[in-house]
Amino acid sequence: METISKSTLTFIKDLHANNDREWFMKNKPRYEQAKTSLKHL
Repeated sequence: METISKSTLTFIKDLHANNDREWFMKNKPRYEQAKTSLKHL
């Protein structure tokens, strides 16, 4: 059974705390990584 990676969970937590466009654009590579990770579950 696969699980959600720690980096993906950290990204989601950080996004929750910083839910604005400026932060998101600076962290878009992390988003892309998290999205890819979740697609493979």
